[in-house]
This record gives sequence, C-alpha cells and structure tokens, in this order.
Amino acid sequence: MHRTVRHCVTIVALVGLFALAACGDDPVDAPDPASDTTSAGTSPPAVGPVPGSPSPAPAAPSPSGGSSATPTASGPPAWEELATGFTALSATMVDPRTDDLLVVELEGRIAGLDGTVVLDLTDRVTVGSEQGLLDATPSPDGTRLIVHYSGDGGRTVLSSFAVSDDPSTGLADAAAETRLLTFEQPASNHNGGSVVFGPDGWLYLALGDGGQANDAFGNGADPGTPLGAILRLDVTSDPAVAVPAPDNPFLDGGGDPMVWAHGLRNPWRIATDGQRWFVADVGQDAVEEVSIVPATPGPHDLGWPEWEGDFCRVDVCEDDSIQPVATLSHTDGACSVIGAAVADAPAVDRGRFFFTDLCDTRVWQVDPATGTVTEDVALPDEVRPLALDTDGQGHVLALTSDGRVLRRVRS
Repeated sequence: MHRTVRHCVTIVALVGLFALAACGDDPVDAPDPASDTTSAGTSPPAVGPVPGSPSPAPAAPSPSGGSSATPTASGPPAWEELATGFTALSATMVDPRTDDLLVVELEGRIAGLDGTVVLDLTDRVTVGSEQGLLDATPSPDGTRLIVHYSGDGGRTVLSSFAVSDDPSTGLADAAAETRLLTFEQPASNHNGGSVVFGPDGWLYLALGDGGQANDAFGNGADPGTPLGAILRLDVTSDPAVAVPAPDNPFLDGGGDPMVWAHGLRNPWRIATDGQRWFVADVGQDAVEEVSIVPATPGPHDLGWPEWEGDFCRVDVCEDDSIQPVATLSHTDGACSVIGAAVADAPAVDRGRFFFTDLCDTRVWQVDPATGTVTEDVALPDEVRPLALDTDGQGHVLALTSDGRVLRRVRS
C-alpha cells in the first residue's frame, strides 16, 4: 500500500510521559509520573486511506457503581467506572470459566474487579521502564492461559498455564508454567505488548524494535528478527512450544519464519475485527500512527524506521509499505498512541476501532469500511489512558493511570 505524505493535525499539548511514550534522543523512554497534565484542542487526527483487505501489593481495588448488566442502548456515549484502586494496569481479559472480567497489572498480577488476585507472577516478572506483565489471553478453547511478560534480565517470555477447573482455586497454578518462547531483549524499552488469537486460530504477538531510540539495533526494517515485528504463532499443535504458523510468509527464507508483519517501532496494542488487524504503533519524536493490516498470511511492512507514520525520516522513502489510516503529531502534543479496541457492542458501534493517546483524554474511532476517523466521547477527569480493551460483550474499556477501569456505554 502506497504512502502519501500529509500534514498531521492538532491534538493537545501536555507535559510528561508514561514509560510507553515515544522517545527522542534519550536512550530509554523514562516515565515522569509526577508531571501535571492538561488537555485542550478539538482537531481530529490526520487521516489516510484504508489498506486492502516484586512490589508491595496495592490497596484492594473495589468495584464501582457501574452496572454489571450488559448495556444495550444507543443514546449518547459516556464512560462509567467499573472498578478502581489498581496499580499500573496493562490489559484486561475474560475468565473463560465464568466470563468475569479480569485485569492485568504490569507488576505481575491478574485479578478480578474486586481485587482478588487469581494469578500472581510477581516472583518472575521484571518491572521497570516498559517492562512487566504486558498481556494475557485465554486460548480459544478456554483450557490454557497465554501470557507475555518481561523475565530475568528483561528477556521476552511467552508462557502457557493450564486454566484451573475450579474457579475457587484461582485462574491457574503459577508453579506450572510452560515457556513457549523466550529470547533476549537488547534494552529495557520497546517491548511491545499484545498477545491476541486471530480469526485464523493463530496467536499474534506484538514486539517492539529492541529499544533505545532511532531503531538503534537495526531491527525495525529487518524481517529476519522477531523484534520490531508481529509474530504469528501456532501454540496449539504442540502445547509445549510456539512454532511459526504453517502458512507464514518467511517459512522458505527471506526472514524469520515467525514474522508476519515487520517495520514496527513499539506496537503496544493490536486488535482485530476478524477481517483485518488494527495496529497502534508508538512513534519516535514526530508522529504516532494507527494502521489497518489485512488478515492475510503476509508479509506486511509498516515502514519503520524509514517512515514514522506519514513522516519520511530519510532523504528518499520507498512508498511500498502500509500507510497509516490515522496519525497524531508530536508538534501538536501527542506522545504515545494508545489502543486498541474493536467494539462489538452496542450494535451501533460494532466494528469500530477505538484509540487515544497517553497525552490526551480524547478518544477517536475509525470506521474500517471508509477509513473515516471521528472524535468520540472524551475520558473523564483528565486521566491518562494506559490501554483500551473490550469486555466479554465487546464494549470498549479504558484503563487509566489512576488505577480505574472504565467502560464506554450508551444511555
């Protein structure tokens, strides 16, 4: 898909970055949790075409006043609070046995909305910079839990646990871990994050380019490395190991056989609607980007480090990589794009992709059929969004820097 350079439009100017934020010349994206934040501005992101088809335990969180019933109305959207009191939320998942919503904390815990810890991996998760327990998802049949975390020395670890038959005993036995895939990381930042089962049954693992800044290790454009890439893995044929999906694009050479898409800087969150993938890739110091990638075997090139969103970083850029459907400019205040959620409910929002930015409270939605980007209801209370996700019914969730889980509803 060809790129066309466009002007990025204004979002908000804010001070301070979370550990996931884009970095300039500094070797590591350092968090600044004490910084104050404000928001302003009304302009939407720039729009492009749609491509072809161990720490102390926190105070106990508490469920909030939001109803646990499935909201089905189609009135104006709003955010309701489901729970609060968590520490450094990274993702959510649905308990495959009970359909209860669970939260994933960077420190290494998975817990219910009432704060009950159902799996504790803090004894093996490295936390700091952009490291931690990055995501977790049940297998399609609900019998296994797949987790992605930073292990000893910051290495990438993809592991599996058998889901307990009895919910009263927790989600899984932390002592019964099967490591499916592990490899070294050259730096503490740009670890990626998402683990998602696709409509084809394969597991997609999003990984950053190895860290520091300006693709320091040369991984972004190299399909021969699993870094700076989205891996497409078979974790079901042999439950003891992750292997490349059988129709991956580089099985016969030309790249790492696990790689499905490359040219990525730090894809913190990805999501799918069953027909395509939405990839929110954190920028360097110019542009944040959201891209739509066809749900085909690939390969797919998203352009980093030659391209940063729609910004050409070299003298002459090739135009054969996937162009973003939306961009956010750092000159106008963006710092770290936050995704990724495809709504399945309520029906009026079905199929829409939602994203935001760490340095903004506004949320945008993308219509994948047209590529139209529109501004949605903003997050409340000037909070920093850390991730967007969906609950078991497909409603969009926002995980915030003050430890809350919010759900987007319509009255």
